[in-house]
Amino acid sequence: GMIYRVRHQTTLTYLAPVEDAQLAVRLRPAPWPGQKVLRQKLALTPEPHEVRESDGPYLVRSTGLLFRTPLKRLDVLSEFEIEVSPPADPGSGPSVHAVRQAALSSRDLTALSPAPYLFGSRIATMHDAIAAWAAPLVDDARGVIDVARTVNSAIHRHFSYMPGTTDSETSPFEAFRAKRGVCQDFAHVMIVALRSQGIPAAYVSGYLRTVPPPGMAKLVGADA
Repeated sequence: GMIYRVRHQTTLTYLAPVEDAQLAVRLRPAPWPGQKVLRQKLALTPEPHEVRESDGPYLVRSTGLLFRTPLKRLDVLSEFEIEVSPPADPGSGPSVHAVRQAALSSRDLTALSPAPYLFGSRIATMHDAIAAWAAPLVDDARGVIDVARTVNSAIHRHFSYMPGTTDSETSPFEAFRAKRGVCQDFAHVMIVALRSQGIPAAYVSGYLRTVPPPGMAKLVGADA
């Protein structure tokens, strides 16, 4: 495994003081096979009057903050140390048919249940056009990893990366119809495509460790 030390700093400012501000930050690493949190600290300036920790669906760990005095600026510093063990190479994976049968017959209600990853959500809304496009790309007898790569490659070939053409409210179908967008649009189109074929799929957020070119400083922020 490898140990990562992450420092994530966020500053939030308001044009005018806000009374009784309530916020939710999602900066605590979630428990996941192959991921072990060794140390974690969340520092807030000013300190909130109330802090509520909760574990939501999709393995999201949320921290609710309540401020009872006027809030003009909030500094949030998240620092944690985590050990990551890379998973074994799954190869082609089990067949699509086997995965679909296992997912649809599962009665698991824990955070690792396939149920939240099979159906539409507020953002990843299902659409018949995406399902029809994905159907010929999905061979039930093939390994699910290979099929996911096939869908991913099809999106790469047929969609154009064009920042500014979509925003956070753009639906997967709108991006699919326009055949353009950015990373989150392509991810959501792929999620809808796979879920429409009975394959559990999720959007995973995290930190990307990059290696700078020779002689260049390692970037922090968007590059990480």
